[in-house]
Amino acid sequence: MPNDISLKLTSRWDHTLEVTEIKERPALRLGLRLVKGLREEDAQQIEQARAKHLFASVEDLASRSGLNSQKMEFLARAGALTNLSGHRHQAHWQVAGIQRPMPLNQHVAETADTYHFFAGGETSVQLPEPTPHQDLINDYRYTGLSLGPHPMQLLRHTAGFTGYRSAQEIGSYRQGQMTKIAGLVTGRQRPGTATGVVFLTLEDETGNINVVVWSSILDRYRAALLQGQLLKIKGVVEREGAVIHVVAGFVEDATAALQAMRQEALPFKSRDFH
Repeated sequence: MPNDISLKLTSRWDHTLEVTEIKERPALRLGLRLVKGLREEDAQQIEQARAKHLFASVEDLASRSGLNSQKMEFLARAGALTNLSGHRHQAHWQVAGIQRPMPLNQHVAETADTYHFFAGGETSVQLPEPTPHQDLINDYRYTGLSLGPHPMQLLRHTAGFTGYRSAQEIGSYRQGQMTKIAGLVTGRQRPGTATGVVFLTLEDETGNINVVVWSSILDRYRAALLQGQLLKIKGVVEREGAVIHVVAGFVEDATAALQAMRQEALPFKSRDFH
């Protein structure tokens, strides 16, 4: 969604609307509820500490919020510390450099910072930024979504996807025109009244594509249709007013292309309705 703005430490627990200088409409600030492993009470600790003044550093956040190292790591891996550290790799390094005071020194924590960095831990090492692929994988893994490049945007110009059209391009196709499409499976529906027909929703970097799969095609490509995370489909465009469908004639499971972006499959799940 073009009006989404990123997950940062100015976020609340829930998503909120914010007015920005460069947008005519309010933008959606993502909430800390997206950070896997973080609890609402953790977000409240961040909000209470932030109410006095914004955090100056990762160390300042840990000190004033009282979050333990595990919760700080949750924030780092979700990309919520990038406004303090610059990028995920640096955030991980800075969080790893935080240590609690030893038990013998606990009595000074009431009047001093709760956490301290190892000598030089915050500034002496500057790690390289993650690649767009690495950010994409970690976005999906630790928040369930990404505001960076869509997987299809990264795959679009690779050899295996040459000639496959986007949702935006399909919008100008005429009734009965043959096409090739590819995208992440975000929904599967098989209504009981549809006599075996499956309706798919594929998502790419430009939008969603509705796909109709007749029972004969489902029988032929059942494994790909029911298990694939990324599908390549050849079919015919059907238009019903403003609604456009692609009637599938050939289906290929292209999930391996996602696996090639990392060593294990992208943690992306469709919303299936039966």
